[in-house]
Amino acid sequence: MSKKYTLAVVIGRMQPVHNGHMHLIEEAFKIAERVLVLLGDTGGPRTIKNPFTSIQRIRMIEDSCKELNIPIAACDMIYDDPSDQNWIADVNAHVSGYLSVCRLSPSSSVVIVGHKKDNSSRYLEWFPNFHEYEVPYKELAPGEELNLDATKIREFYFTNQFAYARGSIPRSVFDSLIYIKSTEQFRSLAEEFKEISNYKKRWEPAPYAPTFLTVDAVVIQSGHVLICERGKTPGKGLYCLPGGFVEQQDRLVDSMLRELDEETGITVQKEVLRGRIVAKDIFDDPERSLRGRTVTTAYLIKLDDSKDFPKLKQKCDPDGGVVRSWWHPINELDPSNMFEDHYHVIKTMLQFLPRS
Repeated sequence: MSKKYTLAVVIGRMQPVHNGHMHLIEEAFKIAERVLVLLGDTGGPRTIKNPFTSIQRIRMIEDSCKELNIPIAACDMIYDDPSDQNWIADVNAHVSGYLSVCRLSPSSSVVIVGHKKDNSSRYLEWFPNFHEYEVPYKELAPGEELNLDATKIREFYFTNQFAYARGSIPRSVFDSLIYIKSTEQFRSLAEEFKEISNYKKRWEPAPYAPTFLTVDAVVIQSGHVLICERGKTPGKGLYCLPGGFVEQQDRLVDSMLRELDEETGITVQKEVLRGRIVAKDIFDDPERSLRGRTVTTAYLIKLDDSKDFPKLKQKCDPDGGVVRSWWHPINELDPSNMFEDHYHVIKTMLQFLPRS
């Protein structure tokens, strides 16, 4: 019997794959000839929010499809983009590319499949060119008390309570995650989870959820950007911009210049640096930091390309927040080594460079 749609599209981060995700894929196969799963990915390093690689998650989906005796869904990656329009264009490009590879007509009937559960599901309404199919929630079986919540599953995973998640994920996924728990990378993430949890607990007595105000310096010279290496969690060992929290007595620009001096010891007078600021921008994505709501103001400082690179005195702060700093070629930046959204901050600020 022919099915209603040519292609069903399922979108999700799936960190990790759980029974709810597989329910979507199973239902998608009931109404479409083919199913394409688009896995969200930051392109950045592994974190407690994104602990599993794209390869690991694709394997979880393939093994789970075999376990459930359903066709194996095709998988592809879509990289997160703070611009909704860029993200929508990327999804459309992946769908068009898949139809082309499968030699299907560009006008094939495509349906986007998902649950409307909260604000994270609003993307289901962003594709007027697709049909929309909302899968009804299935009845929870005994042992699925987690309500198929990936955030809760990760919490159990990092706190030695993973046995409680057994009923909410496919058996093959459970076995894979048990193996991953034995790796050094998992131990590092578990330690980071503990640090961030303790950090958030310190703010629980506050009458309102706190919003943190930070500043970052994007210092550019001769195709290089000034980069630091973090010396503590979260993000220990990752590359970051010089910056930090705004002091109560400081204006934003003064905090930025102070942090730049403390973390790099750059041998340029503060007033010279202030005079070389060519742009500033605010980065306020609510999800940009795992530590909590953090709004940063980034300053673009363009130094004179005709001069030698200023020396750095490595004035690391006493907490070990930064262990070193250096001039890094812009074209060699790797988002998988960058802390939080600092790669995106750099790329955005570069657009403000004066045209030569």
